[in-house]
This record gives sequence, C-alpha cells and structure tokens, in this order.
Amino acid sequence: MNHQIYDGVYMNQFRTSVLLIGLHKDHISILTDYFETKSYRVLSTSDENAAVNLISQEIVHLIICNQDFCNGNSCEFFMKLRPSLIEKNLPFFFLVNEFNKDDMLIALEIGVSNFIFTPFNFDSISRKVDNEFAKRSTLNFSLNSDFDAYFNENTIPLLFVHKDKVTLMNQLFVDLVGEKSKHFYNKAIFEVFDLNNTENSSLRFKRFESSLTKFCNLKAIKVKTDSNLFFDLFMLRDDSKDYIIQATLSGDYLNNDNGILNSKSSYIDQSKLMHSNLTKRERQVLKLSASGLPIKIIAQELKLSARTIEKHRSNIMEKVGAKNMIEAIRNL
Repeated sequence: MNHQIYDGVYMNQFRTSVLLIGLHKDHISILTDYFETKSYRVLSTSDENAAVNLISQEIVHLIICNQDFCNGNSCEFFMKLRPSLIEKNLPFFFLVNEFNKDDMLIALEIGVSNFIFTPFNFDSISRKVDNEFAKRSTLNFSLNSDFDAYFNENTIPLLFVHKDKVTLMNQLFVDLVGEKSKHFYNKAIFEVFDLNNTENSSLRFKRFESSLTKFCNLKAIKVKTDSNLFFDLFMLRDDSKDYIIQATLSGDYLNNDNGILNSKSSYIDQSKLMHSNLTKRERQVLKLSASGLPIKIIAQELKLSARTIEKHRSNIMEKVGAKNMIEAIRNL
C-alpha cells in the first residue's frame, strides 16, 4: 500500500482526499477531525501556488476554500483553477463566514459547487459532500464508495492510472513484481510495460489512449524491468479518463500439461509450499489464485465447480491463518 508524508502527516493514498485552502487553523482542526471520522485524508495549505500544485499532482477529490482567500479575490482564484476542476471533475466548496447573497449568486454563476457555513452543521456538510460525490461516482472510479475495498482486496493484480501516470498498485501486483514495482509510481504505462511487442498491441493501446475505445485487452505484455515476467492486461477507462488495469499473469506462465503455474512462480516459496499441510489440490488452487485467475477460470482449469474452488480457498485460508487469499499468498 502506498503512503506518503505531507506536512508531517502520514497518509494513505487510497483514501478519499479533501484539500482545505486558506482556512483558519481552528476550522482546519474541526474539519480534519470530522473528515477523518469518515476515513478521508485531509490536506491543507494557505499558499496559492501550493494549492495549485497539490491539485495538479495529488489525487484530490474535494476542495473547500475560504471565501476570503486571496485577500477577498477568491472568485478569481476559482476561475484560475476552473479548467483543472472541470478536467478532474472536482467539486469545489466555499467556506462562508458571513452570508452575502450577491457574492453567493456570483459564485454559483461561475460554477462553485456549494457552500459550507460557520458555525459548522455536520449533517448539512455530509449531505452536500455525499450529493456531490454521488453526481460524480458514475463517472470516476476513485469516487465510488466501494473503490478502496475493490482495489485493496482484489485477488487480481491491479494498477490505477491517473493523468496517464501509475498512481496506485494493489499489494498483489507489488508482490508479483517485487522491489522493482516501487519504480513504477508516477510512470506512464508504456514505461512500465512493453506495449510495442506486436503491431496489434500497439494499435489497440493507441486507440484506447486516444479515447476511441473505453477498454483494451492486451496479451502477453512484458514488464520492462523483468524480461521473464509477462501479463495479460485488461484496461477499463472511466469518464474522467482515469483507468484501472487488471494484470493477470500471461498464459506463458502456465504449464501446458495441467494448467498449474511452473517454477517461474517466484512470488511463492515453493519449498515452503511443499512442506505445508495443504493438500495437492489446495496447492494447485493457491498457485492459480496467486496468478490472478478468478474462481471461475480456476474451476475451468481444474475441471471443478466454482463452489468447490471456494471451499478449497476457505480451507487454505484456515490452514495458513489468513483472512483472505492475498494474505494466504503472502504467507507462502
């Protein structure tokens, strides 16, 4: 899981982010406490350039700006941000200390999403924020309320691409690639994978990158830092132009005789696996699960029912003391 330090605060990059701009320190403290109860991370700054940089570089999902920011020229500041806000589909709220109908009407006319008033009414804030996110959730993967769980707990290796850069990788992908994966952050996808291995792959990705298609399926794509590691990539784009990549190990990693991963499966300690108390069938299920294959495909490979595979996975987790398959794979 990727973390970073900002203003001395240890932050989880998977969490929904709120950026507070130009707020009084007491208001920052109150809103930080409130949003952290909702598992949001909170960033704050009173510097105009720092705010612009954070919006351009961070995954920011909501902005709350003091209406008195920039010596009362907050609307001009908003207009400066407006192209980025539209591109990133970001809601922008003004924090209002003194009610002024004319100022609020002007702010609404130029495109400000909503207002937060002092003293704070947290029920009202919650409704406004939830409404704005609901408007955008169908358009933006990362605003979906189930995104964190989907991304972190998925048994398929995943990458998340924001502004054409790899921003997130789930732990399973990191485990498969190893230490070299840390160099993938903030890299363009063609810097991570060799997308020009065939003319067909190159053309498909270019069509996807140009938004001519919303999904792209590429086979046997090599990781640039590892000549022996190949993935089948399925890419799906949302309306904000972010996209998720499902990266399942290529069929080249499967033994042609029985569909079970061969010795290239370096992310599982083979000796430890052989000396575990797992049955032969459970070891087969574990290896296929570690390759990123879903239950349905594992069932087809082993000519068993999906329910039987689920039972084997449950037995594996119990025997290795794991809460889920990702943890079971790590334990072995």
